Amino acid sequence: MSSIPVLDMKGQSVGEKAIQEDFLNGKINRQAMKEAIVAFLTHQREGNASTKTRAEVSGSGRKPWKQKGTGRARSGERTSPVWRGGGTVFGPQPHEFHYRVNRKAASLARSSALRLSFKEGRVKIIKELKLNEPKTKSAAEILENLKVAGKTLVVVKNQDSNLKLAFRNLQGVRLMRPEDLNTYEILTHRNLVFSEEALDLLFQSWVKPEESLS
Repeated sequence: MSSIPVLDMKGQSVGEKAIQEDFLNGKINRQAMKEAIVAFLTHQREGNASTKTRAEVSGSGRKPWKQKGTGRARSGERTSPVWRGGGTVFGPQPHEFHYRVNRKAASLARSSALRLSFKEGRVKIIKELKLNEPKTKSAAEILENLKVAGKTLVVVKNQDSNLKLAFRNLQGVRLMRPEDLNTYEILTHRNLVFSEEALDLLFQSWVKPEESLS
């Protein structure tokens, strides 16, 4: 059994959160994490690239000159791909990008990413995260008290308007709910700050019962 300090918003220890050794010592599946990240980035692509075919470009369908007798190569219409301003052959068209990862592999990737974060000491647990006013200064002071700097992911169960407004202007800081968390976000942030309630909810949905928090 391992324990991680639970801090308050002033950075003072107010308790400990015990984590099962079965979870911490579990296998980190790097291949599953890679697949999950590739799938996430693939699905961010909009696929908006579009070119016009010879049927879509503007131009007359009239034959530029007669078929024979001019000494020129024969030509059918101005919209032909061989003409400047003509249509494009086999150009990109709008479409969706898909990269499928099955549910079991996605779950394994998330658990592996979370396990790796604990092992690397990138996780901070805060007893409660609540602001009476939507002040960015207050949010910055909380992170300073927790001694986190750089890209930081703050995970809370309930995002009220004060929290959203206070954290949104902090560069490199992102506020998320546990149900929206994914492998990519975990691995691309230097620090992970979980409210105790959010971490409990995450373990309930992501981690097997024998690997959960005690």
